[in-house]
Amino acid sequence: MKYEKNSIIKLIFGGVIFLFSLALAYFTANYIDATQDYNYWFTIFSFTMAYMIVAIIVYRIFPISLGFLFSCDVLIINLLFENFGGIQYLLKIAVLAMALIILYLLAWFKLKDKEMQIPTAQV
Repeated sequence: MKYEKNSIIKLIFGGVIFLFSLALAYFTANYIDATQDYNYWFTIFSFTMAYMIVAIIVYRIFPISLGFLFSCDVLIINLLFENFGGIQYLLKIAVLAMALIILYLLAWFKLKDKEMQIPTAQV
């Protein structure tokens, strides 16, 4: 029962990070684009790379890492399908599929929580 509560809290925390990081990226990109300091798509790309780096740095905290990786996925999808219009859709799908496969294989093998070993009392 305690494990289920812990998992639910982790899911909620990861979801909050996912939603907040997306909101921050899009708000910042719109604001920067409105002030004409930088390009909207360059800002989205910068947030994508920053979220990927943060997810790798905090890999020991799985919900935070996945929240940033999911945000990174959404930003990559938006970046590929909205900014790179000259590329064939099939090629975009292939690039996106490879990026997602690599990210989730990394998450599956390297970023998962370690199993806790409960010490047993010796009699």
